[in-house]
Amino acid sequence: MTGRWDRLGPDGHAMVEAAFVALETAAMLERPTVDRPAAPRLSPSALWAHVTGAAPVPRAELAAALLADPGLRETLDGLMQRAALATGPRVAAASTSDRVTERAGDGFRLRLLPARGDADQTWVMIDLDRPDPAPSRLTVLPAEGLPESVALAPPVDGAVQILAETASALVRGLADPASTVFLH
Repeated sequence: MTGRWDRLGPDGHAMVEAAFVALETAAMLERPTVDRPAAPRLSPSALWAHVTGAAPVPRAELAAALLADPGLRETLDGLMQRAALATGPRVAAASTSDRVTERAGDGFRLRLLPARGDADQTWVMIDLDRPDPAPSRLTVLPAEGLPESVALAPPVDGAVQILAETASALVRGLADPASTVFLH
């Protein structure tokens, strides 16, 4: 091996050195260091336990896992669709402005209405086509960012109302046309 190295010449030595540096750099990026711990990986069963509420994943851990593995968002979306009583798909971009005030999903209609008493609050009005079984949770999955969930009161005359802060992540997610809405 030493004989071959000697026969490469200065250009060959530079090329081998550059290749070695590139391989070492790539290996360092894949390998966690003491200063940078490995990003958590969530298994599909851990995500399922989170979606069903059996074992919720801490918010910071979920955020790190979604950031580390972009494909995990698609898995989370699929699991949420399977567990949901009703799903409101993304809104077609051509039919909306920057903010959505109304969504329709399989089995429900959702509206965002400004609160008359306080401009900083928004009513989330959910009209259910079939109030039985009644959903107990609303979750919005934005195209980017973390899912936002809120507990739902039992429906009254087929409707559920939530008063939320207009600047909250929940209202921003519901108003985002790229978000998906789930009733669980």
